[in-house]
Amino acid sequence: MGTSDPGGPWGTAGCEVKATEAISNLVTYIEPVKFKSFQAAQRRNRSFEMSSFVETKGLEQLTKSPLEFVQYNTRQLSRVYPKGTRVDSSNFHPQLFWNAGVQMAALNFQSPDVPLQLNLSLFEANASSGYLLKPEPLRRPGRAFDPFSEGRLDGIVANTLSVQVLSGQFLTDRRCGVFVELEVFGLPVDTRRRLRTRSCQGNPFNPVWDEEPLVLHERNDIIASVLTEVSPEPLEALRQHRGYLKLLKRHRRDLERLRKKHLRGLLALHRNSGGVAGAGPLLQLREEQQQLELGRRREQLREAQQRLQQVALEAQQAQLKRLRQTSEREKKELQKILDRKRSSSISLARGGAQGGELPEINRRHINESVTSIRRLEEAQRRRELRLREEHRGVLEQIRDLEPRDRPSTNWDWPNLGRDPPSIDQFGLGPSQY
Repeated sequence: MGTSDPGGPWGTAGCEVKATEAISNLVTYIEPVKFKSFQAAQRRNRSFEMSSFVETKGLEQLTKSPLEFVQYNTRQLSRVYPKGTRVDSSNFHPQLFWNAGVQMAALNFQSPDVPLQLNLSLFEANASSGYLLKPEPLRRPGRAFDPFSEGRLDGIVANTLSVQVLSGQFLTDRRCGVFVELEVFGLPVDTRRRLRTRSCQGNPFNPVWDEEPLVLHERNDIIASVLTEVSPEPLEALRQHRGYLKLLKRHRRDLERLRKKHLRGLLALHRNSGGVAGAGPLLQLREEQQQLELGRRREQLREAQQRLQQVALEAQQAQLKRLRQTSEREKKELQKILDRKRSSSISLARGGAQGGELPEINRRHINESVTSIRRLEEAQRRRELRLREEHRGVLEQIRDLEPRDRPSTNWDWPNLGRDPPSIDQFGLGPSQY
């Protein structure tokens, strides 16, 4: 093996080999092995062996044998990594595998998407050491745990989560409405999405929300677990629509051009009269111009109201279309939950060698599927009716809209040798446009 003499022909190679061997003896290695089956891994029962799963293979094993996958992870380590076709460096959702006790979910850190955000937030615990103790149900070797179960867990007391959003800082300098959306990821019974605050208008840079907290209750109803809450787009958000804002901008330009035209007419009359006609003709001309401007402003307000109503109708039609698509996804999600529940019941029955329960399990599955689908369709129908009623309420608000201030005009009165007539003489307040 050479000599340990640094001056010899092998240099320090011999010393390095001996040192490396000594250090290696102090380290406990994880031996990677090819995964064959959960039964084979159980027979070998070697905790130092680890298998890696591409996400598609891991998801297949998880959906086919969720209980066995959980038990496998109580004995040894497993790793799930992204499939090779993710050329855009996107990530799979690690929560599915965390629920089954997978210790290592390998992600692409160059993509700051939701899966990576979940990973970073989860491992902020335990002083950001990168290690977390799995929940107790995922560490019990002698008891079965179904990661797709919709029921309560033994020994776990359900809680209610309440989140109150106070304010935000430095969100955006764009003129738009901003809101906060709350999503909870975990077991199927805990997962809740699309809870959101109202849209805050007027201060997107440092918005403030003064409203009731967002509350996540314990969800035992399978229908409530898949049904998505929807609400109409508020009037404040409709006012931020691009088409409506462009119309208001055009109105401002038109009214400004009219005012400049009227100002030129007043100056021309003043010059033609040589300044000796007095203010009488000027006041008469200005009153005529004022009436024209008021008429133009009223036309603009009517047009803006019609455009806002059109924007609301288009937004409501688009929301109803999305709602129908959401309803179809909810039905598919409900069917997946029922299928997982059936598979879990079959796995438990096979584990207990009670094959005679299989026909009864299938019969219960069919009855529960029909009943649950009907309940979901009824809940979806009530949700759509409620949404349509709220849509009508928004349209009523638009029809009942009145200008915050009476339509008015105001401009810099030219210096014609006397004070300008008071705007109040024409029954107008200061311009707010």
